[in-house]
Amino acid sequence: MKKMKKRRFTAFLLTFILLTASLAACHTKKKQEEMEEKTLSDDLYSYQVSIDGHVYSLPCPVSEFEEHGWAIYNDSDPAVEFLASGETNEQCYLKKGKERIPVDLYNAHAEKAPLSYSTVVMMRIHASDGIETILPGGLSLYFDTTEEKIYSAYGEPVERVESTNTVQYDYNKSYNKMIEFRLFIPGKTNPYSNNYFYIANREVPDDQAILYRSKVGKVAIADELESCQVCVDGHVFTDPFSFEEWEENGWLFVGHDLDRLLAPNDIHNMTEFNKGDMTIQLGLRNTSEEERLPRNCAITTVKLELLFGVNYYILPGNFFFDRFTTIQDIIDQYGQPDESTEWKNYIGMTYLSKTGSQNSIEFVIARVDSGKSPLYSSVNLKRNVE
Repeated sequence: MKKMKKRRFTAFLLTFILLTASLAACHTKKKQEEMEEKTLSDDLYSYQVSIDGHVYSLPCPVSEFEEHGWAIYNDSDPAVEFLASGETNEQCYLKKGKERIPVDLYNAHAEKAPLSYSTVVMMRIHASDGIETILPGGLSLYFDTTEEKIYSAYGEPVERVESTNTVQYDYNKSYNKMIEFRLFIPGKTNPYSNNYFYIANREVPDDQAILYRSKVGKVAIADELESCQVCVDGHVFTDPFSFEEWEENGWLFVGHDLDRLLAPNDIHNMTEFNKGDMTIQLGLRNTSEEERLPRNCAITTVKLELLFGVNYYILPGNFFFDRFTTIQDIIDQYGQPDESTEWKNYIGMTYLSKTGSQNSIEFVIARVDSGKSPLYSSVNLKRNVE
């Protein structure tokens, strides 16, 4: 009996030792993770920032912020609860108590997902919000952050822009990767203004576009770009475009002065078709010899923009035009343009008819180095009717 008790005690002691060792190992591992977490890079281009003692690297899953007490707050009306694959929401905050951080959220999944499953790709942190913010190299963001401190930590910026009340320091000139400081000039602004730090890393895996595009599939559309065909919200519209075709597919004709008669050869721009949150802009021309209402005129231009609710368009050859589309993608699909123009923030590419028709197609693509969102890119389908 004594031997049995002794064996039980030995087994209990061994179990206790193993459990204690396991807990100690877990505690040590947790301590190591905490120490690793608090190690902030010295490299500004690590896209790291320490917030209230925790280091985050962009892009960063929302769940990582939630683990430290932050919650997503949506500022749009009506509030957006889900994001489509590849979609970005720029009206959100991370909120913890009285602290709020404006963020951009991106859905990197192949399917629609709730905001909490998204990825934080941009943050803008204000000094006045009382958030303990430490940047790479140990620079703290406060009211007394100066140009000298920024230069000492990171050297001269790519661009320094001074306005009436502020000085802006850009350390990246790319929409996908942006680092910006803005300091308010003392005595030249109101007391509610404050310094802030803007950081964005929107780079996504190269196959992300392929991932969500594969869910759409091919459509029955022409191969020639000059056909001016376009698939919008699942329907292929064909030149010459008609009001009836758009309205039959749920689009509402709206705009200014719809009851004002257009004189012969008069042009009416900035007219729209709306469908829910989606907007298509139109150009009209009265090609008759008598006055006509806008809806009785010819549609001469259809402007396809990504900024107003339409996430993608399918162009001839089943070519996707979306936020991932590059200039090289367009050239690979349609060849070199007949005309090209470069502006400060955009590059224009125009394709003329190869068969003698009046149609032309103009791509306007936001320059990668301009800081402009690719959502500002557009396609103009033009009919030069007489």
